[in-house]
Amino acid sequence: QRKEQTRQGGGKMTGFGGGFGSESSPAGGMGMGGGMGGGMGGGPGGMSSSAQSASRVDTSSSSITRPAEPAKKPGRGMKLGGKPKTADFVDALIAEGEDLSIAAPVAAVSAAATSAATASPAKTQTSPVHIKIEEKITLTANRDGGLQNMEVKGVVYLNVTDPELAKIRVTFDKSRTNTTPFQTHPNVDKKLFADENKIGLKNSDKPFPTNSEVGVVKWRIQATEDSAIPLTINCWPTLNGDGSCDVNVEYELVEAGLELHDVVVSIPVPSGVGAPTISSVDGSYAFDSRKSILNWTIDVIDASSKQGALEFNIKSRSEDDFFPVLVNFTSPKTFAGLALVEARHVDTNAKVPFSSEVAFSTEKYEFV
Repeated sequence: QRKEQTRQGGGKMTGFGGGFGSESSPAGGMGMGGGMGGGMGGGPGGMSSSAQSASRVDTSSSSITRPAEPAKKPGRGMKLGGKPKTADFVDALIAEGEDLSIAAPVAAVSAAATSAATASPAKTQTSPVHIKIEEKITLTANRDGGLQNMEVKGVVYLNVTDPELAKIRVTFDKSRTNTTPFQTHPNVDKKLFADENKIGLKNSDKPFPTNSEVGVVKWRIQATEDSAIPLTINCWPTLNGDGSCDVNVEYELVEAGLELHDVVVSIPVPSGVGAPTISSVDGSYAFDSRKSILNWTIDVIDASSKQGALEFNIKSRSEDDFFPVLVNFTSPKTFAGLALVEARHVDTNAKVPFSSEVAFSTEKYEFV
């Protein structure tokens, strides 16, 4: 279990941006602004309102919303038509004696890996009440596993499009967030969130604004303990006497409550020496010859698949050739452990259907 020091938010947190406006606004509405503006503010990279994510959009009227199962990758369809121009070029290379048996599948996998690492699916509000949780992690660790710095920033947005449903309270599960330093918007009832895990306005007679994405809760976690690293990467190059290098790379999921999707571990390799020879891999790989990067892709890392390894050989005379190792991933679960439970109308206590999305992803995650 993570030490309490891990969850302490270092430094003063930045403001919510536009905010809700004054509580003295007329009863017909609170005159709230655009919520938290562009995100959290401060910190490396900030928080984008359209963060790269493993978004799971659900509609729910039940007590708990659960992330959907990871979608299966669609198969490639057959393209009909004439022979493409690139086929003539490939035929010419084959005629000259070039061996393309490896290059072709590697190029295909490389495109898939790049797509998985950078794709940001469009988000759609499917209910009059939409709740979005965005979270970003920035982490730099040494190649020997020592943590240099780590920061996680998160925010909860609420968007109501039906005025009849604007007087609501949203309940969260904070069972995994004992030491996370949450900060509520000034117009949100702080005590209600602390005691009952519910987001509601201080003045329960007033509604949330409509047709506006409003930031209601945010958090910032900073850590220096090595044990705080959620996913560790161990890259171990071994130089050989013949001018080659055997490289062993391992990952381990330390934060068992997380579920990481579309994980891509990018390892730089020496340029001008050809593609690495892969001896074993858990998952798939692709070699980007232009950038001299070996991309190792794992579809899902969770409690049932916490560890994996990649082994390859390539010409090299320095261990520094294989650093920094970069990692990208998305997750339908937050690092802070915050999860949605239900929404209810303030006046009738009736359950209110809502759609939701969770977007925990990497801002920068590297081992240097």
